[in-house]
Amino acid sequence: FGGSYQGAIALSGGILVVGDPRALQVHIYARAAAASGSWALQKTLADNVGSCCYGEAVSLAATDGLLAVGDLSADAFRGAVLIYSDRGGSWALEETLSPPHENGSPVGEYAFFGFSLALRSGGLLAVSAYGYGDEEGRVYVYRKGAAATFGDVTPQVLSSQAPAPGNQFG
Repeated sequence: FGGSYQGAIALSGGILVVGDPRALQVHIYARAAAASGSWALQKTLADNVGSCCYGEAVSLAATDGLLAVGDLSADAFRGAVLIYSDRGGSWALEETLSPPHENGSPVGEYAFFGFSLALRSGGLLAVSAYGYGDEEGRVYVYRKGAAATFGDVTPQVLSSQAPAPGNQFG
Protein backbone atom coordinates (compact mmCIF):
# COMPACT_ATOMS: atom_id res chain seq x y z
CA PHE A 1 0.00 0.00 0.00
CA GLY A 2 2.43 2.68 1.13
CA GLY A 3 0.15 5.58 0.22
CA SER A 4 -0.01 4.64 -3.46
CA TYR A 5 -3.79 4.32 -3.51
CA GLN A 6 -5.55 4.31 -6.80
CA GLY A 7 -9.13 3.85 -7.81
CA ALA A 8 -10.58 1.75 -10.55
CA ILE A 9 -13.04 2.63 -13.29
CA ALA A 10 -15.67 0.59 -15.11
CA LEU A 11 -17.83 1.56 -18.08
CA SER A 12 -20.83 -0.34 -19.39
CA GLY A 13 -23.69 1.04 -21.44
CA GLY A 14 -24.49 4.53 -20.21
CA ILE A 15 -23.03 3.99 -16.73
CA LEU A 16 -19.53 4.95 -15.56
CA VAL A 17 -18.25 3.88 -12.13
CA VAL A 18 -15.21 5.51 -10.51
CA GLY A 19 -13.58 4.16 -7.35
CA ASP A 20 -12.28 6.77 -4.91
CA PRO A 21 -10.47 4.71 -2.23
CA ARG A 22 -8.96 7.64 -0.35
CA ALA A 23 -12.47 8.99 0.24
CA LEU A 24 -13.83 5.45 0.83
CA GLN A 25 -16.37 6.06 -1.94
CA VAL A 26 -17.50 4.85 -5.33
CA HIS A 27 -19.12 7.36 -7.68
CA ILE A 28 -21.70 6.29 -10.27
CA TYR A 29 -22.29 8.52 -13.29
CA ALA A 30 -25.03 8.25 -15.89
CA ARG A 31 -24.71 9.52 -19.44
CA ALA A 32 -27.42 11.89 -20.62
CA ALA A 33 -29.53 10.70 -23.52
CA ALA A 34 -29.42 14.19 -25.01
CA ALA A 35 -27.12 15.05 -27.88
CA SER A 36 -24.52 16.47 -25.47
CA GLY A 37 -23.94 13.01 -23.98
CA SER A 38 -22.64 14.63 -20.80
CA TRP A 39 -22.13 12.62 -17.64
CA ALA A 40 -23.95 13.41 -14.39
CA LEU A 41 -23.37 12.02 -10.92
CA GLN A 42 -26.15 9.55 -10.20
CA LYS A 43 -25.10 8.15 -6.82
CA THR A 44 -22.16 7.99 -4.43
CA LEU A 45 -21.69 4.79 -2.47
CA ALA A 46 -19.72 4.98 0.75
CA ASP A 47 -17.93 2.41 2.85
CA ASN A 48 -19.51 2.54 6.29
CA VAL A 49 -16.87 0.31 7.86
CA GLY A 50 -13.98 2.74 7.46
CA SER A 51 -11.62 0.42 5.64
CA CYS A 52 -8.76 1.80 3.60
CA CYS A 53 -9.37 0.02 0.34
CA TYR A 54 -13.06 0.32 -0.60
CA GLY A 55 -13.32 1.00 -4.34
CA GLU A 56 -9.83 0.00 -5.42
CA ALA A 57 -11.53 -2.54 -7.69
CA VAL A 58 -14.88 -2.10 -9.45
CA SER A 59 -16.64 -3.99 -12.21
CA LEU A 60 -19.98 -3.29 -13.85
CA ALA A 61 -22.56 -5.31 -15.80
CA ALA A 62 -25.01 -2.52 -16.66
CA THR A 63 -27.33 -4.73 -18.70
CA ASP A 64 -27.90 -6.83 -15.55
CA GLY A 65 -27.92 -3.75 -13.32
CA LEU A 66 -25.08 -5.12 -11.18
CA LEU A 67 -21.96 -3.51 -9.74
CA ALA A 68 -19.16 -5.28 -7.84
CA VAL A 69 -16.91 -3.27 -5.50
CA GLY A 70 -13.77 -4.69 -3.88
CA ASP A 71 -12.92 -3.92 -0.26
CA LEU A 72 -9.49 -5.41 0.32
CA SER A 73 -9.09 -4.47 3.96
CA ALA A 74 -12.36 -6.01 5.18
CA ASP A 75 -12.04 -8.69 7.85
CA ALA A 76 -8.32 -8.33 8.62
CA PHE A 77 -7.48 -7.88 4.93
CA ARG A 78 -9.11 -11.17 3.97
CA GLY A 79 -11.20 -8.89 1.76
CA ALA A 80 -14.78 -8.71 0.56
CA VAL A 81 -16.76 -7.96 -2.57
CA LEU A 82 -19.93 -5.90 -2.28
CA ILE A 83 -22.60 -6.48 -4.92
CA TYR A 84 -24.98 -3.60 -5.65
CA SER A 85 -28.04 -3.61 -7.89
CA ASP A 86 -29.47 -0.70 -9.85
CA ARG A 87 -33.02 0.12 -8.83
CA GLY A 88 -33.81 2.92 -11.25
CA GLY A 89 -30.69 4.92 -10.46
CA SER A 90 -30.80 4.16 -6.75
CA TRP A 91 -28.07 1.56 -6.25
CA ALA A 92 -28.63 -0.75 -3.28
CA LEU A 93 -26.36 -3.27 -1.57
CA GLU A 94 -27.61 -6.76 -2.40
CA GLU A 95 -24.94 -8.98 -0.86
CA THR A 96 -21.42 -9.10 0.50
CA LEU A 97 -19.12 -11.92 -0.57
CA SER A 98 -16.32 -13.11 1.67
CA PRO A 99 -13.52 -15.44 0.65
CA PRO A 100 -14.87 -18.99 0.54
CA HIS A 101 -13.55 -21.67 2.86
CA GLU A 102 -11.17 -24.13 1.26
CA ASN A 103 -10.72 -27.64 2.62
CA GLY A 104 -13.03 -26.68 5.49
CA SER A 105 -10.78 -23.86 6.66
CA PRO A 106 -11.27 -20.11 6.36
CA VAL A 107 -8.92 -18.08 4.21
CA GLY A 108 -6.15 -16.50 6.27
CA GLU A 109 -5.49 -12.82 6.83
CA TYR A 110 -4.11 -10.74 3.97
CA ALA A 111 -5.75 -12.79 1.20
CA PHE A 112 -6.88 -9.50 -0.46
CA PHE A 113 -10.06 -11.09 -1.84
CA GLY A 114 -11.51 -8.57 -4.29
CA PHE A 115 -8.20 -7.15 -5.52
CA SER A 116 -9.33 -7.57 -9.14
CA LEU A 117 -12.88 -8.08 -10.36
CA ALA A 118 -14.55 -9.05 -13.63
CA LEU A 119 -18.36 -8.99 -13.71
CA ARG A 120 -20.21 -9.96 -16.88
CA SER A 121 -23.82 -10.11 -17.97
CA GLY A 122 -25.57 -13.36 -17.22
CA GLY A 123 -24.30 -13.69 -13.65
CA LEU A 124 -20.59 -14.36 -14.15
CA LEU A 125 -18.14 -12.92 -11.62
CA ALA A 126 -14.39 -13.52 -11.23
CA VAL A 127 -12.64 -12.39 -8.03
CA SER A 128 -8.92 -12.50 -7.36
CA ALA A 129 -7.26 -13.02 -4.00
CA TYR A 130 -3.57 -12.63 -4.74
CA GLY A 131 -2.53 -12.93 -1.10
CA TYR A 132 -4.09 -16.36 -0.60
CA GLY A 133 -1.71 -18.81 1.04
CA ASP A 134 1.80 -17.44 1.10
CA GLU A 135 0.84 -15.00 -1.69
CA GLU A 136 0.36 -17.93 -4.07
CA GLY A 137 -2.98 -16.38 -5.03
CA ARG A 138 -6.36 -17.64 -6.20
CA VAL A 139 -9.12 -16.62 -8.59
CA TYR A 140 -12.70 -17.53 -7.73
CA VAL A 141 -15.24 -17.78 -10.56
CA TYR A 142 -18.92 -17.52 -9.63
CA ARG A 143 -21.82 -18.28 -11.99
CA LYS A 144 -25.24 -17.65 -10.54
CA GLY A 145 -28.64 -18.52 -11.91
CA ALA A 146 -31.39 -15.95 -12.42
CA ALA A 147 -32.88 -16.43 -8.95
CA ALA A 148 -29.69 -17.11 -6.99
CA THR A 149 -27.18 -14.74 -5.48
CA PHE A 150 -23.44 -15.12 -5.95
CA GLY A 151 -23.21 -16.25 -2.33
CA ASP A 152 -25.58 -19.13 -3.07
CA VAL A 153 -23.16 -20.85 -5.42
CA THR A 154 -19.83 -22.57 -4.85
CA PRO A 155 -17.19 -20.85 -6.97
CA GLN A 156 -14.71 -22.62 -9.17
CA VAL A 157 -11.23 -22.09 -7.72
CA LEU A 158 -8.36 -21.36 -10.10
CA SER A 159 -4.71 -21.35 -9.10
CA SER A 160 -1.36 -21.04 -10.77
CA GLN A 161 -0.11 -23.94 -12.86
CA ALA A 162 3.17 -23.58 -10.97
CA PRO A 163 2.10 -22.49 -7.45
CA ALA A 164 4.85 -21.02 -5.34
CA PRO A 165 5.04 -18.51 -2.50
CA GLY A 166 5.04 -14.96 -3.82
CA ASN A 167 3.48 -15.75 -7.25
CA GLN A 168 0.47 -13.53 -6.48
CA PHE A 169 -1.71 -15.35 -9.01
CA GLY A 170 -4.72 -13.20 -9.85
